[in-house]
Amino acid sequence: MKKNYLLLCLAALIGMIGCRKQENIDFKFDTELDYVPTELDRWLTTQFTDPYNMEIIYRFDRYKMGELNVNLTPPKEEKVKEQMEMIDGGFIKPFEKAAGSTFAKTFLPKEWMLSGSFHINSSGERILATSSGGRNITIHEVNTVDVNNIDVTRRKLKTVHHEFAHTLTQLIRIPREFEVISEANYSADWSNSSIWPDAKNNEQGFVSRYARSSVMEDFAETVGFLIAYGQAWYDAKAASMPKSGSDILKQKEAVVVKFYKDNYDVDFRKLQQEVTGYISSHIQKVDFKEWFFDAKLSTRTFNVTKMALGTEFSTVFESFKSKILGATYGPYVYKDMNFIFTPISANTGKFDIKVTSKVGNSPDGVHTYTFTYLVDPATQRISFTKITQPASETGGTYGNQTMMMPHFLATISAYFTSSPFMMDWSLSKPMLTFRDEGYYDVGGFYKANNRNDYLDFGLVQ
Repeated sequence: MKKNYLLLCLAALIGMIGCRKQENIDFKFDTELDYVPTELDRWLTTQFTDPYNMEIIYRFDRYKMGELNVNLTPPKEEKVKEQMEMIDGGFIKPFEKAAGSTFAKTFLPKEWMLSGSFHINSSGERILATSSGGRNITIHEVNTVDVNNIDVTRRKLKTVHHEFAHTLTQLIRIPREFEVISEANYSADWSNSSIWPDAKNNEQGFVSRYARSSVMEDFAETVGFLIAYGQAWYDAKAASMPKSGSDILKQKEAVVVKFYKDNYDVDFRKLQQEVTGYISSHIQKVDFKEWFFDAKLSTRTFNVTKMALGTEFSTVFESFKSKILGATYGPYVYKDMNFIFTPISANTGKFDIKVTSKVGNSPDGVHTYTFTYLVDPATQRISFTKITQPASETGGTYGNQTMMMPHFLATISAYFTSSPFMMDWSLSKPMLTFRDEGYYDVGGFYKANNRNDYLDFGLVQ
């Protein structure tokens, strides 16, 4: 009986297997696309899918776009190619050169979602890009891409490098040595400028306001600015901070560079150079006069201590300080000088020089000397004219400006009114071209007959 039972079970099992083999499954994977591939699709496949196994999704897909309660629109097709060319030149190719093709094919995101419009989250924050799962990056505002606009390009590439930094730190944790630098200063109220004014952010070494929100965002913001805005920008940012903040910013930079090298064998300096080279190769030289004197711009103020001065003005400047020190009813001890430009139209405006001085134990006196300027549209030369001081300014504050006026007219005023000037970028750095990092960080005026006689303003705030 036992043997018969085993035989019956075996027969039943074989029968069941036999039935399964004979079943027909009426399911077929649908490999047909619901659209006809365009020239753009073929370009995306050749440029990204074939070499990197990347999928570029730009046709509207509500569920892949992220939050369902956010109103988003698909990008314009002509902007898709421009955006992805930026990703290729300012992200993919730099990583290939700085870390090799194996790194690029292994770690770079495999899915790129492109959204044409703004993304404002439930907290009212404007989201430029997001990353998820170590493989996806969603880019918003694709319709605003402009590879010839340095500000737009830097902002977009900074966001992409920021998001990819999140991907890398999802795989390998942020170093503890980075976490402890600002551990006590992160805050959920990072966006509240009353609680955290810019002065406090600078004092505590945050590269941006958002960097204060968490250690993850601090790390990613540091990476994004170092890569997309460049070393010269980052160094200038650090230099503009109190020493406490500057030291912290440089500490964070050192940890970031080490993290990329030790964990992913990425030459971070090479990465920076490649991104800077890409951005520079796609911009046209911006005309300094149009940028500086555009009628839509607000008043610009420059402190003489943050200028690079040519030899002639340096001599005139020192002569002025010496003369007022020996002035009648003085001595006037020079303390500070600011140049203030107020455009009225594209070619005319007001130029004030404010001098701060001190006599004895009196409070500081501030004396204003007023000029007008005129740009010749044909030659682009700018001429300064000293005008009569307004009655309210002739007496000065806590000091007799009339006693200083002759010395100012003989030195500073004579320098500006004696001959016309020309304008350009980077006068104090003649070795740089408009394709080099830092070229647009300074610019100013030079005597029309001598480019080496200049006043070069620091334009990075």
